[in-house]
Amino acid sequence: MNVDLEDKVDEQKDDTLLETCKEHLEIIFLYWEPTFQSVSTNLPARQDGIKESQEETVGLVCTTAYVVVKWVLKCMATHTINWQNVFEMLQWLKTKILPHGAVTDEILRDCGLKSVLFKIYNQVNNAGCMKTLNFAALHLFNTVMIQLLEAQGTQQHRFHETLKELCQRAANVEDDKKKAALVFLVSVYIGDMWLLAQDTEKFMIHVRAVCEATNEKSAGRKEKSPKGKRQKQSEEAIVIVCKEISAVTLLQ
Repeated sequence: MNVDLEDKVDEQKDDTLLETCKEHLEIIFLYWEPTFQSVSTNLPARQDGIKESQEETVGLVCTTAYVVVKWVLKCMATHTINWQNVFEMLQWLKTKILPHGAVTDEILRDCGLKSVLFKIYNQVNNAGCMKTLNFAALHLFNTVMIQLLEAQGTQQHRFHETLKELCQRAANVEDDKKKAALVFLVSVYIGDMWLLAQDTEKFMIHVRAVCEATNEKSAGRKEKSPKGKRQKQSEEAIVIVCKEISAVTLLQ
């Protein structure tokens, strides 16, 4: 019995040590950046071997970057959210990984990896609050996801630029409620586009439903209170943003 207990304790220690090593390795990888050498396109025919070697090197770097990204994201998906680590991971993706189109394409071809990324995205949004670091991570995650959506051709949709502009605006809005509304609505748009094969109709149904419900509520208040005609009722920030989106899309 004592031997079995000691074995279990040792296993738990090993598991804890392994998790600690993974966390440290994640942080180390976030300082790594793929470096691509340009492939010579005007080499003489007799030097085709050099060109092939260069292409193989580029392919190897691309595959390495993809494997590192996959490992980092899979590890992060199993941990409790650490906002500092999330923020650093997103900065790494945005500045060191996604600027390389070949690596981005490799990531987007992996449906399993896309699911892991979206799982982390949901975890971050569900755990998010308007603390400074948390908001910075939420906003940066929206920016990264829009960058990935654009790599899939999403910018062709008629109001993608509107949502992208709202995402950018969120960084400069001082009012916390308006800021939260912008981050939330952009995340709804991203979720629909990510999961529904770039179908924007569900997102617009959500926007219209908010606007219509608000109009009905306002009409009800006017019937009950004559003062409603003279007083401007305050609207929640999310309603204001929804009406703005609705107005812009009607003009497009």
